[in-house]
Amino acid sequence: MDSIKISLRKKWEPIEPFERALTKPQNKKKLGLGEEEYDVCEQFVHIVDYNGTPPKFVRLTLDEIQELKKDKVAFKNSETKFRTCFLWIIDENEKLKIARENIRNEKRFRDPKYICHTNLSGAKKAYIGGEMFFGEDNNIYINFYSDRYGGQHTPIDLWYDTKELFKQLGFINIIDFEDI
Repeated sequence: MDSIKISLRKKWEPIEPFERALTKPQNKKKLGLGEEEYDVCEQFVHIVDYNGTPPKFVRLTLDEIQELKKDKVAFKNSETKFRTCFLWIIDENEKLKIARENIRNEKRFRDPKYICHTNLSGAKKAYIGGEMFFGEDNNIYINFYSDRYGGQHTPIDLWYDTKELFKQLGFINIIDFEDI
């Protein structure tokens, strides 16, 4: 691994949850019950030093990868997505944290079947967040679709820097959802 690691801190500031959700109504920018607690997912979080798979690891099958490539919009609400999705954030300390979304969160009032990005951050600031899927084709499919730390108002240069950080952390075979 190169000794020169990209640092988001040099160019970017971490943001509060929903700070980039400019079109989201203000009343929907409040965290719900159970969406702040890190302890609900802590045992399942992979804090990335270099590569590696997170706990509760699951892969997209080759058929499911074709499903994703065929229709990203339909995939977003599919059973496959909810079964195979991992959430990721780069927290305010520049640590990449990954955990399976499909972790039961009994403290969460809305949708207790899943954790959310603010569970990964403990509702603190983060640079960016999104989703990732590990494929049987040895590719990792990533996006910045977190409404709490990513979304459509994410600066494109931050996204490029983030993908470089993923690569420097050993995730070489990444495919951006936007390139599918």
